[in-house]
Amino acid sequence: MKGRLKRIFFFLGVLLLTVGVPILINEAYKWHMPYGVSWTPGDALAYYGALLGAVATIIALIWTISFTRKQILYEKSAEQEKEKWKQVEDLVSECLRLMMPTEIILIYRVSDIHESPANIASALQNRSMKITTSLDWLKCYIRPEEYEKVENYIDDIIPVMKDICDIISRISSQYTQLIRNRAYKASQEKIEIIQRTRVQDDISQYEKIMGENPFVEQSLVFEKINELTEQLQKIYTDEYQNLLNEKRDVFDRIYSEVETQTKKILN
Repeated sequence: MKGRLKRIFFFLGVLLLTVGVPILINEAYKWHMPYGVSWTPGDALAYYGALLGAVATIIALIWTISFTRKQILYEKSAEQEKEKWKQVEDLVSECLRLMMPTEIILIYRVSDIHESPANIASALQNRSMKITTSLDWLKCYIRPEEYEKVENYIDDIIPVMKDICDIISRISSQYTQLIRNRAYKASQEKIEIIQRTRVQDDISQYEKIMGENPFVEQSLVFEKINELTEQLQKIYTDEYQNLLNEKRDVFDRIYSEVETQTKKILN
């Protein structure tokens, strides 16, 4: 309503200045003047026209400077906001990449499990730590009131993240069991050699190692790993894909809101 009234008053003002005033000047010369003037109606109208043109030029210049300033401010603000949210999006994308179940499976599926279970367990633990801390920098980029834009999405990520990290921990423990099996077998073989050769050696230390590293059949270990792998694959299908789709929608909406908010600078 206020904007409509402003347009009406602006139109009436322009009409008065461009039509009304020249008519008044023309009519004024038809009246009897108590004093003489040295210029004609044409001179007065020409002077008024030049004055009106100068004022219009000044107003146009001021408007151009103001609009240019707003345009520069808009572009700078839009660039800063988009860059900020691009950093947030990259952070979330990296978190999702680290969480990707198929990529986690490759950590131990493409490795030589018979040669380096310790390396695999270490790699899995390292991945779990990276996943857990992947969103810690999020609040460094955005203010608390801005965090609300991604809060629901982050709340959807956290439970899936915890489930994946729990499975990673359990898979890692299975590879740790393979390490224990090796320690158990090595100590067992050492005891058998001592007993067979009747070497005077203390076998208690090897018995202690065997006690601290109970043996679990390797087939049972791999059976458990396969079971946990299936759980990861199910998370990938049922939950992880939804997070990817939700991420696209969330950040499309954020970038649209940023565009709308920054355009208000031009008004």
